[in-house]
Order: sequence, then C-alpha cells, then structure tokens
Amino acid sequence: GKEHQPDEIPDGFYLVSDSTNPQEGWHKKMIEEVAQVTHIALPDKDGLIIGESVSQHGVIQIPSPKCLGLCAGVTNAKYATTTEVYPDSPSASDEQCIMAQVKAIVAGLNYILSAEDPSVTQQSSLKRSSGMSQGAEP
Repeated sequence: GKEHQPDEIPDGFYLVSDSTNPQEGWHKKMIEEVAQVTHIALPDKDGLIIGESVSQHGVIQIPSPKCLGLCAGVTNAKYATTTEVYPDSPSASDEQCIMAQVKAIVAGLNYILSAEDPSVTQQSSLKRSSGMSQGAEP
C-alpha cells in the first residue's frame, strides 16, 4: 500500500459540487455573496482544495456526493451542494462563518427563484426570503 498523505485543510469558505449535476451559475452566485462576509478558500500549491480540482473560484467538483456520503448526497434535487467553512480559521470569526452560511442559503434560494421563474427579480426574491413586504424598509 501507499502511505496516506493528509490534505491541507483549506482556510476559507468553499462549495462541493456534484460533477454529475454541475450548477455553475448557482455556485457562482453563492460564492459572490459569501465573499461579502468572509474569505473564499484558495487552492493549495498544487491547485487543489482537499485534493480535488477547482472548477471555479471557491468550488470543487467531486463524483456524485452519494458515493462519498456527503450532505448533498441525501437528495436527487436539481440544486444540491455541500458548504464548507472552518470556524477555527485565524482569518474568520465564528460570526463570519455563520453569516457565510446564511449568505449561501439566501443567495442560493434567490438564484433558484429567479432561474425557475424569470419574472422574479433578485430584489423581490430577497424581500420574500427575508419576510419583508413590498415597500418596507430594511
């Protein structure tokens, strides 16, 4: 056998995408929003994150998450991903890690709403997802 060489633990937020169901636009939108509150993990010296190729900034693609037992593997949903962020990072607080998850969820839902119903704008979907009524001030 070959001796196991552990991967470097990435510092920052990243998404794990299903290579059999890539949703590049969806992942891009989530990464853009998360980058407003915390840093996005960069590839290691070999251009990898956790030993996997980077498909776009902050996103790696793996074979179907079902075969690896990841969170996104429990569903056959069109939009499914695994988010990764490490709260022990010296570059991010616990609060930033929490907000990164919130930003990813809201951005992902807004993208899906606008992708599935083009009449939905990002502004109206954001208000809907936050419970704000039309015309209400944030």
